[in-house]
Amino acid sequence: MKQARKKELTALQTLKDLISHNREFDIIDLFSDLHAADIADLIDELEEEDRLKLFSLLDVEKASDVILELSDSSREQLIEDLPQERLTDIIEEMASDDKADIIAELSDDQAKAVLEAIEPEESEEVRELLKHADDTAGGIMQSELVSVRKTATINDA
Repeated sequence: MKQARKKELTALQTLKDLISHNREFDIIDLFSDLHAADIADLIDELEEEDRLKLFSLLDVEKASDVILELSDSSREQLIEDLPQERLTDIIEEMASDDKADIIAELSDDQAKAVLEAIEPEESEEVRELLKHADDTAGGIMQSELVSVRKTATINDA
């Protein structure tokens, strides 16, 4: 456990050095080798003004994974500060249950804008999930379904 914390502190110091020298490409390179949860841990440790700057360097797919892993306070700050179009793009990348979780955290105006901007079918799925309390089966389920023939092999699936 000590070694993991030491590695995290080293990555954090490296990140802070890259920020202080405005080395965005090196930051992107550093993030490309890290899991979303590790990126979130690093972003959580940064000053508020650096969080949005670094989060904006992530591609939409990685950002959609990272935002789910952030602390509540970091996520709230980013949701508040992100441009509406970028926030919508990030939410669109998520599975339906994650979309519902994030949209539930938005202001009414933001939620309405996102739900109007995403595909109508996705919007309807999310609206259905939002009807359920967070701690119920309906609140945590995903609406996406995968079906595989009974005779299919792993390679077929």
